[in-house]
Amino acid sequence: MLPIVLAILIVGSGVLLLSHDLDVLPKAPVPIDGRTYPLREHKVVVFGTLGESLLVHGLLIAGFAVGAVGVANEKRMRAIR
Repeated sequence: MLPIVLAILIVGSGVLLLSHDLDVLPKAPVPIDGRTYPLREHKVVVFGTLGESLLVHGLLIAGFAVGAVGVANEKRMRAIR
């Protein structure tokens, strides 16, 4: 059960970070600052650095991976009982 709760927290933090970035980051690319990596959500496109993009996408992917492991573990534990 803990991995599923942890997955919800990780994905939730990724979504909150994405919504924050959509409000703060510039709507046009700024190559001088390295803001050339697009973040897209519901037809809103903002441009961030590689680190900002990797952080958002990394949190979402990590959350889904932890959730998949948690679901597989729950299935295995229920099959044993």
